[in-house]
Amino acid sequence: MRFMPVSYEIFLYLNFKLAHRLIVKYLPTDSGHLAVLGTFVIAFYFYEALLF
Repeated sequence: MRFMPVSYEIFLYLNFKLAHRLIVKYLPTDSGHLAVLGTFVIAFYFYEALLF
């Protein structure tokens, strides 16, 4: 697969912003927010490692 570095960074940023928006919407508390955000980041990088 061909990935331009800039477009790939934008793709990661949009995914992060979307997840952040969903987490803020469904988990207003800070502790739950941080926990789920951390879980998402770990799961996302694990998924990326499986792809490449």
